Amino acid sequence: MNKALVSVIRKGNKEQYVYFSKQALLDLENYLQIRESKYKPEKTESFLFIAAL
Repeated sequence: MNKALVSVIRKGNKEQYVYFSKQALLDLENYLQIRESKYKPEKTESFLFIAAL
């Protein structure tokens, strides 16, 4: 299988399962390795991505 599956909690506390590619999984794993040093999230933050407009 070349896809990964992740559970996403959306606005309104609605859960959805999302498929993404093997390459996206590798990119996500790389991101998680640098996340703490680059973005310094609070230990209580339970979300993965932070975006600003």
